[in-house]
Amino acid sequence: MRPKLLVLLAALLAGGCVEDEADNLLKQKYPAGSPGVAVAVVRDGSVLYSRTFGLAEVEHRVPVASDTMFDVASASKQFTAFALFNLIAQGQVQLDDSIDSYVTNIFPAAAGKGITIRHLLGHTSGIRDYVWAITMAGRRFDDIHTVDDVHRYLRREKGLGRAP
Repeated sequence: MRPKLLVLLAALLAGGCVEDEADNLLKQKYPAGSPGVAVAVVRDGSVLYSRTFGLAEVEHRVPVASDTMFDVASASKQFTAFALFNLIAQGQVQLDDSIDSYVTNIFPAAAGKGITIRHLLGHTSGIRDYVWAITMAGRRFDDIHTVDDVHRYLRREKGLGRAP
C-alpha cells in the first residue's frame, strides 16, 4: 500500500474525516477491471471504514464484495511471526518454548515431541502441511475449509512427517 494511503487509514482510526480521499486513492490502485481488495478499518470492535474495490475473479468479472472470501495462504505467515516476536520482546513467549504449553488437542501426533516455537517459525517442526492433511482426508484443496476442518484433519495425523 502507498504510504499516503496508510496515513489516511491511520487518520480514520484517529477519527479523521478522510473517507473520500482514501476512496479516491484505493480506486486508483484497484480500478474496476483489475484484481481487487476489501479494506476495513476497525477500532475497539467498531467498523470505521469498509469498502471494496476491483475484481475478485478477473476472468468472469466478479467484483469484490463485503463477503468475498480471500485465500490468504502464505501471506499471513509474516504477520504471525511479527505477532510472536512482539510477544517474545515483551517476555511473554520464548523461542524455545514447547508448543505443548500453547496448543492443545490440535496436533496430537506432535504432543511431547519437543516441537518449539522456533521450529514452527523455521518450518522445521515435522508437522505436515495442512494441504497434505486435506488431501489425505479425501478433500480437494480448492474446496472451502474452515479452521475447524483443518484442525479436524490435523487431529487425524498418526505421526510427524519427520523429526523436528
